[in-house]
Amino acid sequence: PLRRPDRKSVSFTHAGYHVLRGTNSGSFGAFRCGTILDRFSQIDMLHVDIWWKGQNVLTDGGSYRYNGATPWHNYFLRTEGHNTVKIDGRDQMLHFRQFKTLYWTEAKLLSFHDTPAWALTEGEHYGYQRERKCTHRRSILFLKDDLWVCVDTVIGSGDHSASLQWLCGEFPQEFDAGCSELTLATPEGPFSITILNEKAEPYAGVDVVVGQESPPRGWLSRYYGQKTPVPSLAATVAGSLPLTLVSILAGGKAVARLSPSKAVGSAGQGETWTVDTDSLSTSFRLVEGRFQDIEVRTGQPQ
Repeated sequence: PLRRPDRKSVSFTHAGYHVLRGTNSGSFGAFRCGTILDRFSQIDMLHVDIWWKGQNVLTDGGSYRYNGATPWHNYFLRTEGHNTVKIDGRDQMLHFRQFKTLYWTEAKLLSFHDTPAWALTEGEHYGYQRERKCTHRRSILFLKDDLWVCVDTVIGSGDHSASLQWLCGEFPQEFDAGCSELTLATPEGPFSITILNEKAEPYAGVDVVVGQESPPRGWLSRYYGQKTPVPSLAATVAGSLPLTLVSILAGGKAVARLSPSKAVGSAGQGETWTVDTDSLSTSFRLVEGRFQDIEVRTGQPQ
């Protein structure tokens, strides 16, 4: 199990999980990044759980039943039921039978940093190398305590599709399709999830499903044998690699934009991103799906 360090605000790693902690003990993210070492494992590499002010706003779906109907067992076990990316509609490793997987996913932690103002973790996995010849890389920047920026990049060659899901907690929700933003009404206030492309533009194909039966989508099982309908926000993008999806996860509202290019590179690579919330403004560059030149300004953004 994860053990809380002596200082509640310290980020830490443990047994393939990497925890980004805020100054508020109820705000943190848990990142799954470690090579699979056992045949019985959910197919969930680079999944992340987000807690904000004690509210589990982005969550793991759970297990539901170990010997339930096949469609439900598959949904809770496999990649599609987790907060990660599915490439070309495939799982990260082969679900051979109910309690056995083959071609165990290998993963690598690329960086892990913790500062008073922000924490950062970056990792990638190689579960799609065997058939699709591509790699999923995920970088998560946590601006303490109310803003996460999650960058998913599929690298390699050729044309592929990438599908990203954010499975939410049990909260009322409102979806604005025009800006691909889902807002959760939590007891601590609104929490928003927005999916953007490499140009800081909303993806057109983003949708929200709550408690879909066939195929299953938008379900949470916190207790064995019980399942609850919850919002599932998802986006799919297709084209030549690299493919990039940028998720802005914020207490309240957040606005992202790109400044004119300041370095040589394609869109989203050399340009500077700026993300503003009511309490802070951060800027950074993204190079091959990784954060560089991070700056944070607190107070009301200009």
